[in-house]
Amino acid sequence: MELLRLLANSDNPLESARKMLAPACMNKLNEHIINCNDCKTCKNSKKVLAKGNPDANILIIAGNATGREDVNDFFQELLDYSEIDKNDIFIIHSVSCICTRNNRGEEVERLSSTNESTNCKYFLDYVLQFVRPRIIVSMGATALNQYVPDSALNKNIGKTVKFNGIPAIITYSANDLFLLADILEEEDLQEQTDSVISALNKAQEYINNKRK
Repeated sequence: MELLRLLANSDNPLESARKMLAPACMNKLNEHIINCNDCKTCKNSKKVLAKGNPDANILIIAGNATGREDVNDFFQELLDYSEIDKNDIFIIHSVSCICTRNNRGEEVERLSSTNESTNCKYFLDYVLQFVRPRIIVSMGATALNQYVPDSALNKNIGKTVKFNGIPAIITYSANDLFLLADILEEEDLQEQTDSVISALNKAQEYINNKRK
């Protein structure tokens, strides 16, 4: 009865209902991620769950999931150095499983396959429905190709495209920057890092302008 009363007094009952249900949708999403075994190549893989504000204005698709603490710490540093409001973001990985392969008896991380990224797109589509972000920061090639197939990441860095009608700013992932660190000069690597921070700042600026 309390819920019905709140909805009856709302100027936009459907939007109010969505906001009330968003936390439950987030819990259901993570439950599905934990129990997902759609990919034979990722059965029993460790999963990285979605997190953040389920009613956020900004969605960050943070590249492929990784268990590497140095990469995850670097991702957090990128957020800290940016001007983004960390209370107004929702974060999910383009592929939620930590994909691995056996290398001489040791499990090592690998890039996701096309089939794995296709299966994980279901989770991203679900997030777009219940979070309803105003803008997306898409990090890495996997997320870009999940919504704009056959796109080269380096040709789209800094561009804004549409994911299911929602503007998405394309940039590198923290994983990308770690790979680039082995082949780029320090000055060039800093330029790429700055481009990620710029994408995060542009997303926040977009939201700030919408609020004016």
